[in-house]
Amino acid sequence: MDETYAGDVDPADSYASLQVSADAVLVDVRTAAEWSYVGLPDLSHIGKRVIPIEWQRFPDDTQNGSFLEQLRHTGVAEGVPIYFLCRSGVRSVAAAKAAAPKKYAHLSARAFKLLAKDPDSYVDKTYYIYGEITQFDAATGTDTFRADVGPKKLKPSYGYVFYPQNSMLTGDESRLSKFVENDLFIAKVTVIGAYSYDTQIGGSTTVPSFHVDSISRYGSSK
Repeated sequence: MDETYAGDVDPADSYASLQVSADAVLVDVRTAAEWSYVGLPDLSHIGKRVIPIEWQRFPDDTQNGSFLEQLRHTGVAEGVPIYFLCRSGVRSVAAAKAAAPKKYAHLSARAFKLLAKDPDSYVDKTYYIYGEITQFDAATGTDTFRADVGPKKLKPSYGYVFYPQNSMLTGDESRLSKFVENDLFIAKVTVIGAYSYDTQIGGSTTVPSFHVDSISRYGSSK
């Protein structure tokens, strides 16, 4: 997922690139508390500004699940040099790898069954999946839905379509706001791993969980 991540860059080299490249940008991924107490780099003398986006939230250090969406909303063009800054380099490396363009693979029927059998062995891998939303309501929330998914696009017949694998999908609320139950979709996803939840008839079940990186609707089963 990080084939275009260029690796660690010396601060002097980063600054030189920011000076000579009109498109190059600097993203500060520290916390709001660090920006407040330590301050932000001043690039005004080269006609630029730092883009502050937390990689981890303050004060609980939870990962900012909207990081990529917030980065896109800044208007940074695709393919431009982006330099990420933090205190020690750990968060900036993670942010750089996450922001690097991903390559999504198509799955064969057998490969999909292997993923469904052991999702934790596929964490962070990226794929195309197809499916039907089976639950997207107040119980799931506005950024998570349940769906039957599979490796191939299926067409509904007499109001029914059979995707073989019950799964949980989560993503940015703004990206999912127009989707409802029974929508058929194509999605680019990153595997999160196995997810367990209580069922309505009692007991629990464990299913694959995916993060939705992009999604489009191709119809409805109803």
